[in-house]
Amino acid sequence: MSCALTPDLFPAQYDLPPVVSGDKWQGFSGDLTLDAETPPTACTDVIFQIHTTKAAQDKLFVRKYSASPSQITLNLATWVFTVTPVVMPLAAATYYWSLTYLDTAGDPITVGEGNIIVNAKGYTP
Repeated sequence: MSCALTPDLFPAQYDLPPVVSGDKWQGFSGDLTLDAETPPTACTDVIFQIHTTKAAQDKLFVRKYSASPSQITLNLATWVFTVTPVVMPLAAATYYWSLTYLDTAGDPITVGEGNIIVNAKGYTP
C-alpha cells in the first residue's frame, strides 16, 4: 500500500485500509516531501504511531526508523519511507494514526495522519 504525503494542507489526511486484528498488517509506503520539496531539515527519526483518538496521548502501537532492527525504512536521498509489515496487535476498533519525523534538533513534524479500522476476526464487509 502506498500513499503520497505531499499535502497542500499539512499534515496530509489519509485513512489507511482496514486490517483484521491478529492478522499481518501490510504496512505502507510514501514520501515525506512537502509540496514536492524535501523537508527543510535533516531527519533523525521517523515515527508511526496509533492512538485511541486524535486527542489521546496514548501510544498503543509504535514503529520507528531508529529501532533496532529498523521498523521503518527511509531513503534519505528521496525521502521515501516504508512502515514495514507486522502482525496487528490491536483489538477491533477505529483508531487514529500519525507519522512524524524528528529534525536534527529533535523537534517533531507530523507529516501524515488519519484513521485506521481494525476489524474483529471473522468480520466480512
